[in-house]
Amino acid sequence: MERNIKCLVLWECTIRKMQKDPAVMQKVVTCCEEFLHSEERSLEI
Repeated sequence: MERNIKCLVLWECTIRKMQKDPAVMQKVVTCCEEFLHSEERSLEI
């Protein structure tokens, strides 16, 4: 039985960049949304 588990790693340094720059935040959020709707199993940002 396949579980279709996804793994998303969002590094602390990326979170700091997101807090400082709204453009970076929007790019990361978009990337995360695309990942969640894709067939990919893992993503590291």
